Amino acid sequence: MAGGSDSDERWESLTDCYVIQANGKTALAVTGGGQSLDVLPQDRTTDPIIVYFNQVHNSTALAVAVPDITTNPRIIVVADATGIVVGSYIILFDPDSLRFSTFFVTAVNGVNITLDSPIDFEYPIDTFVDVAIIDMSVNGSVTPEVFGLRGVGAPPGIELTLDVTRIIITCIASSPVTLSLFANLTALTNGLLMRARNGRVKNIFNVKDNREIQSVMFDYVPSTALNPAQGEDGFVSRLTFSGPSKIGVAVSLPIGEDLEVWIQDNLLGITDLRIRAEGHIEED
Repeated sequence: MAGGSDSDERWESLTDCYVIQANGKTALAVTGGGQSLDVLPQDRTTDPIIVYFNQVHNSTALAVAVPDITTNPRIIVVADATGIVVGSYIILFDPDSLRFSTFFVTAVNGVNITLDSPIDFEYPIDTFVDVAIIDMSVNGSVTPEVFGLRGVGAPPGIELTLDVTRIIITCIASSPVTLSLFANLTALTNGLLMRARNGRVKNIFNVKDNREIQSVMFDYVPSTALNPAQGEDGFVSRLTFSGPSKIGVAVSLPIGEDLEVWIQDNLLGITDLRIRAEGHIEED
């Protein structure tokens, strides 16, 4: 560097760089000449997300505010219970507080809906209540069936910026799964497509059989009904986007943009197929 000042010479002597990982934190240390400079990236302190790709079939609202959550309430009162049945996937979203929660329905009594977990926020009247399906064993051979993270099928969706770092596929089949099949079906014609809509449309992967699922995700664990310890045919697979030993980037989803799964074939022969996304809420 020009000028030859003491500070310049000291900067030039800091030539060694290494990474320290401890207690869940990562430090970049630059050393040399008896000096060191530690650079700490900002820790993630926002809420984690573990949610299913879903397809909204009905949307209603809370008719009664959620009571004091210290009483661990599990029942919500909705304006319209059309389409809500035991097993429905429920998404609550309050656009004012930007809070959202997901549940499964365990009982329906008129407009009183019992959920599988205590409600974790005192949601006000008129909170959005989306009623969705998460099982992707549907027929998309004529018109593709699209599942998303923001509630495909009904606005406004979850109005938060999300970073998706991992997806996990779980499949239950009625017969053995082998690499040449998709689950336990004949290899697909068009394939299961993952696509991002984040300012532009980007196809991430398309898999047509279990071999391709394993090659994309690597973490592919089949199970078999003939194994007494497993007792059921199917598989679980995992794809991690972020991390230096993985793809290396998270999938960022600003408000209004989404990550989607397209079912483009007839998957009705699969007992149950669902995909979960993991990541965190992004804040400035």
